[in-house]
Order: sequence, then C-alpha cells, then structure tokens
Amino acid sequence: MSGKINGAGSKSGIIGYTETSFGNWTPTVTAGGSSITATVASWVRVGNIVTIVCYAGAIGSGTGTQLQWGGLPFNVITGGYVSALVGMGSQTTGYLTYVRTQSNSKNLIFWQGDAGTRSAYPGNGGAGHFTFSLSYRTDE
Repeated sequence: MSGKINGAGSKSGIIGYTETSFGNWTPTVTAGGSSITATVASWVRVGNIVTIVCYAGAIGSGTGTQLQWGGLPFNVITGGYVSALVGMGSQTTGYLTYVRTQSNSKNLIFWQGDAGTRSAYPGNGGAGHFTFSLSYRTDE
C-alpha cells in the first residue's frame, strides 16, 4: 500500500511528493533467545525514513548470549545506528534496556546499562515482553 503526500510550500501543492507505505514485519531471533511472538509489529515508511513499532512476547529461556533480532522490513543504512528504550515485563536485571539498529543490515541488537556502564542484554534476561518504537533511515 502506498500514497503520495504533496510538497509543502508550492503554489499548486504538486511540486513534489514523498512515497509512503506501511505494513507488518516479523521479528525473528537471530541470537541469544529461543523464540518470540509478536502481538504488534508494524512499520510506516515515508521517503527513506522507516518507523517500526513492536510489542512482542518472549518464549523460552534463551541462551544467555546477547539478544539479537532480525526481520526489519528495510535495510538500515551504513552507519545508521539508532537506539530506543525498551519497555519490558518481568525483567530481572535491574538495568535499563535498549534496542539498537545494526548498520547495513535488517537486524536489531539489545543492550542494557545504567548511568556509567553498557553491556549485552542476555537472551535469558527474564523479560516477558518487549515494547518499543524507533525510526531509522534505509537505503532500499
């Protein structure tokens, strides 16, 4: 699905347009976890900016290595690191958790930290669900 947004500031309103599209994506565990079930995993693309929204439940205990997900709808640009805080249920680590895009890929990686440290969020970190939204640039 797609549409056009007329260019702002033109006399006729049709000097240019930006392609928009939207849909659903399927997050997949690529490292550190057992499996996930997405209740909501949607995206909106305007030009080369993609915004994803995700509410997913973790299933299984994971492996203890850093949690990584794949399945983003569009490739992240080279050097396009973007982070967002993650709302989590049943988290046992006591740290803030955030998700970050991986450069030149369709992957997300999870980190945890406090005021002065950052470490890999383990796939067995105890979260019952993950909730986040972030926007990134694509080159596709």
